[in-house]
Amino acid sequence: MTTQLSFSTRRTDNQGLYFLSALAIFVNPLAEAPKNIAMALLLLWVIIQAVMNKQTRTWSGWDLFFALYMLSFLVGLPFAAYHTDIGSLTDVARYSLFGWVIYRASFNEKQKIGLVFWAMMGTFVGLIYGAWAHFYTGKEAYWTLNSVGHVNHAAIYNAIICGMALAFLFSYWATLTAGKRLMWIAMLALSLVYVAFGESRATFGAVLVVVLILGVGFARKSKKFLLLPAFFIAGLIAVAVLSNARVVVKQEQNEATDNVLSYRDVIWNSAFDVIKQHPLFGIGKENFKKIDINKWPDKPLFTHVSHAHNIFINVLTENGIWGAFWIFGLFGAMGVTLVRYVPKRHASPVSWLTWGTACSALVVTLVVGLVNTTFHHEHANLSMFCFALWLSQYRYDNQRFI
Repeated sequence: MTTQLSFSTRRTDNQGLYFLSALAIFVNPLAEAPKNIAMALLLLWVIIQAVMNKQTRTWSGWDLFFALYMLSFLVGLPFAAYHTDIGSLTDVARYSLFGWVIYRASFNEKQKIGLVFWAMMGTFVGLIYGAWAHFYTGKEAYWTLNSVGHVNHAAIYNAIICGMALAFLFSYWATLTAGKRLMWIAMLALSLVYVAFGESRATFGAVLVVVLILGVGFARKSKKFLLLPAFFIAGLIAVAVLSNARVVVKQEQNEATDNVLSYRDVIWNSAFDVIKQHPLFGIGKENFKKIDINKWPDKPLFTHVSHAHNIFINVLTENGIWGAFWIFGLFGAMGVTLVRYVPKRHASPVSWLTWGTACSALVVTLVVGLVNTTFHHEHANLSMFCFALWLSQYRYDNQRFI
């Protein structure tokens, strides 16, 4: 039933929108061209439906935020210290519009489960292909997700996926058949293997934090969830240490060479100098690579890097205080909703699922963001997907305008 706030009911006439959304999130980690085509078709579908559907459009506080968020980058563009091409905003437009579409789609519970499943399956297929291309054919130098690229970014993507899988299992375990339980556990296990045996120390730590937060949150549903994080975290650390995983070896090697941060301190010092010079609007989106990092020639083996390896420093450097207000405003607002609207004990499973997926995306983005640049390209698409599912669900559950 529609309320005085004009909340959409869970429609059954959005199958086309659901199909394109599922396709987009499935191919997101797999291939660049199909991903862009799927998202373009999704946007085109929404535009066509908006023109054909003559019903009055509802508008919420989050709709306004999505619009202003994208507009803020256009406003800041001409004030950047370095020349910034408008094409640099493609990534922002893509993940923002994708999230906005998912938020407004009014997907029902079955569709939201399906979308989470296709996000998981796309990653599962991508990891299998990546393993085949690296370990079997030797075509690729590293085991990664094809469209995501660098192993650290693939690890970020997998960390969010791990949280999504755990949230689903925590929410729906009692209703799943043995076969479906095994399927979801298998998809979770492969992503955990990638994180545990990869080289991203921050991502490994972020997964542990995600498990802890999910355990504490789901304890409101059942106290038994308080025990799961302890066993899970202890088991994951034990496996990594006993198997001499790369994440452990890398830490030991960097400690031995007194380079625990892998030269990130050099990059950050260079960025701080630029932030002091251009504090308000920064140097422009995707212009971090123009910073000269040759001030400490005795330390780094490079003179330029594409990003700061820290989302907080990267945002301040490229977008200044203006951009930081909007980006961290998004994260802060998400955090407030996740704390304020934690599902009640007897809330529907889909409320718990969407809460858990959004928690995972936010925690991974911020924790890994301390030592890597998160929230861009594929893992930004995935994060906004998780945020949007939660925003639509909590507003529906609580009948909120924002």
